[in-house]
Amino acid sequence: QRVGIVGGGFVGCMSALWISRLCPDLKVSVIERQNVFGGSESASYGCAGSFASYACFPINSPSVFTKLPELLGMMNSDVQPLSFRWEDLYSMRKWIFQFLRHCTPSEVERITKALAALTVDSIKYYDPFLEQIDNRNPNNPNLKFLVSPPTGFLCAYRTAKDKEESQRLTAIRRSLGLGVLEMTHAETKNKEKALDPSTYCCSDLLTPIRFTTDPSRLLIELSKIFVQASNNSLLQGNVVLISRREKVITVFYENSNGEQNSEDFDTLVVAGGAYSNELLEQIFDYQIPLDTERGYHVMLESSQLQKGKDIPELVGLANPTTYFNSGFYMTPMNNGIRVAGLVELGGGTKAPADESKYDYLVQRAREVIPEAREMKITGKWLGFRPTLPDALPVIGRSCMDTRIIYNFGHHHIGMTLAGISGNIVANIIADS
Repeated sequence: QRVGIVGGGFVGCMSALWISRLCPDLKVSVIERQNVFGGSESASYGCAGSFASYACFPINSPSVFTKLPELLGMMNSDVQPLSFRWEDLYSMRKWIFQFLRHCTPSEVERITKALAALTVDSIKYYDPFLEQIDNRNPNNPNLKFLVSPPTGFLCAYRTAKDKEESQRLTAIRRSLGLGVLEMTHAETKNKEKALDPSTYCCSDLLTPIRFTTDPSRLLIELSKIFVQASNNSLLQGNVVLISRREKVITVFYENSNGEQNSEDFDTLVVAGGAYSNELLEQIFDYQIPLDTERGYHVMLESSQLQKGKDIPELVGLANPTTYFNSGFYMTPMNNGIRVAGLVELGGGTKAPADESKYDYLVQRAREVIPEAREMKITGKWLGFRPTLPDALPVIGRSCMDTRIIYNFGHHHIGMTLAGISGNIVANIIADS
């Protein structure tokens, strides 16, 4: 039995690892369009880096209805955490109408519970493979802090009003079994010394979470575990055609040298992220309402970085951190601070980056971290995160051909959900 997986990001890679673990007799192949797994064009490369057990709230919200003029840039030209591109409103009209249908209080509650069921224990579905990375590289200093030990995600509040507005979210998180430690100004200052104390009044520490100091390197190390098994293979190429035949599914792909190849599979997993609709068009000649959340990041690096020391000593920032309702997230990485975030709807995978969004991220980071004011901008990134109108991923067998399994639509928590959704896919295959 041969299983093919189209897409070599975190979702595709973790699907492959779990299938190999639960069904060791199967031959598993991953087809990835980039030359390098975890390459800079992938959403996996540029994510904020947190295994976000707390990230159960969708971008859908009843407040969207009152904020529509701001989201559309009609009130002012300031960068908004969530925004729509004017020029794409017409082409996105069906997606937007469905999105708004899922912004009612009852729908948001349903979506939140569904996401929480996936996120709360999501990190444990990485644990067996993180242990293998540690065992394979016990003395490699570059991998010593690839994934942090259990820690917390700090959400700072600028004002008492911000803190008051968050109470409903805090109550929901606690009801779903998530840890929330409320901290005073003094406790926040002691916990996260990198922040300017004048920029917050208090904070919450969401626990437990872990984070990676290099998402791309983590994906590469996971892929190395996958190819250790003799039945497994990684194939580079852009899929140009998928043909459903009576006995097999044939995938035709073209590698970076222009060479065309094909592989036959008994089962095919579609894990192409934002490009999954292009694959569905090839398979079934139809699309689902999958669109793209365009996300941004900038890397800030200090010339004073001391490589190989503990994470807090590397960059000052000890915990992944955000400010309430700000739309940006700061994570200590092995080469500086990654400032990531924002949700831009529209533009798909083709439109150029909005430079004002990079400026926003840099300004916000330098505003709250004094050390960042001396850091240089060493990288900018725009990535494409697959999202559906109800913010829920698509995981399961196709109703049109049960040999095809979907695993995409994880929006901005793809790395977080990759382990558990990969486990679900593997169990679907194992049960058959």
